[in-house]
Amino acid sequence: MYEGKLNTVQNEMNCMDIDILGISEMKWIGSGHFRSANNTVMYSGHKTHRKNGVGMFTTNQVSKSLIGYKAVKDRIIHIKVKAHPVNIICIQVYAPTTSVETADTEDFYRSLHSALNETPKKDVLILMGDWNSKIGKREEPGTVRRYGFGHRNEARERLLELCEENDLFLANTYFEQPERRLYTWMSPDGQYRNQIDYILGRRRWRSAFQSVKTRPDAECESDHELLTATIKIKLKNTQNAKKGWKLDIDNIPEYKTVIKQKLATINLLGGNSEEIWKALKDAFKEVANKTIPRKKKRKGPFWMSQDTLRVVENRRQMKMRGNWVEVRKLNGEIQRRIKKDKEI
Repeated sequence: MYEGKLNTVQNEMNCMDIDILGISEMKWIGSGHFRSANNTVMYSGHKTHRKNGVGMFTTNQVSKSLIGYKAVKDRIIHIKVKAHPVNIICIQVYAPTTSVETADTEDFYRSLHSALNETPKKDVLILMGDWNSKIGKREEPGTVRRYGFGHRNEARERLLELCEENDLFLANTYFEQPERRLYTWMSPDGQYRNQIDYILGRRRWRSAFQSVKTRPDAECESDHELLTATIKIKLKNTQNAKKGWKLDIDNIPEYKTVIKQKLATINLLGGNSEEIWKALKDAFKEVANKTIPRKKKRKGPFWMSQDTLRVVENRRQMKMRGNWVEVRKLNGEIQRRIKKDKEI
C-alpha cells in the first residue's frame, strides 16, 4: 500500500460509496491513524517488518460517529462506531495461509477469540477480511447457506468453529448472486478463481444485512476483488461539526510580534496550573484568529494528475475485458506516473 495506491483505493472507495473499508496485507510498519483526503485511516502492522498488516478506512461522515479503534496485532484491527439502537464493532483480519506454521494460525485465532470476548454481545458485530479459507457451497445450518463458491479447503474448519462458538454467519453465502459476484480472488492471468474473503456477522443481526457481493469493476491493482456489504444501521454523531477552513500557518507575518505582546500581559505567578494553562491557551487562540489568515480545506488527492487518473480508468476497462497483458503493462505505467506526479 504505497502512497499512490492509497489514493487510488480512496478514490474507488468514494466512487463506490463505501463508508467503512477494510484492507488486508497493507505491509505498513507499526500502528497508528491519520487523515487522508476525505477519510480517516487506521492501521496495524508488524513492529519491524513490512509483512501482513491490516487497516480500516472510514469516511468523514462515519468518523463523526467513531468512538475509537484498537490495533490488536499485525493481522487484526477493530473499530467501534456509535449507532442506534446499539453500537457497531467492525473487525478487519488477515488470516494466515495454509502454508504457514500451525503456531501462527493458533496465535491468530487465539487473538481473535480474545478480541471477540471483549465485544459486548448486544452490539452489531461485523468481521471482514482475507480468511484464506474456502467454504464452498455446502450448507451449515445457521452459519453457511448454499450461495457459496468453489470447493472447501483445510482452513475451513477453524473458520466454521469460530462461527459456531460466537453465533456468527458467513454473509457471502446468504445472497444469491451471479458467479462473477461470488469469487473474491482471481489469479493474475484470470484462469483461477476462489472465494477466500468473507464478511461475517452476528446471527441476531442478520436482517440488517441487505446485500453482500463483490464489485469486479473496482480497480485497486489487486488480485482480490472488492467485497461489499450493504448494512442498514442508523449512526449517531459523537463529534462537533468541523469547520470548512483552517489557519494558513505559512502566512504569519504579524503573529510572532503580537503573541509576544499578549504574553507579556499575562501574570504567570500566583495562579494554579489550570488557570495558567487556560490563560495561555486563550491567548494563543485569540492572537492566531486575529493575525493568521484562513484558507479553505482542500479535499482529495490533488497531487495526482488527470492523465494518471485516466490511465487508472483505462486499466479498469482492460481488467473488465480480461486483457491481462495490457493490465500488467498499465500497472508499470501508473507507478511511473504516480512517482512523477509526486515529485512535481
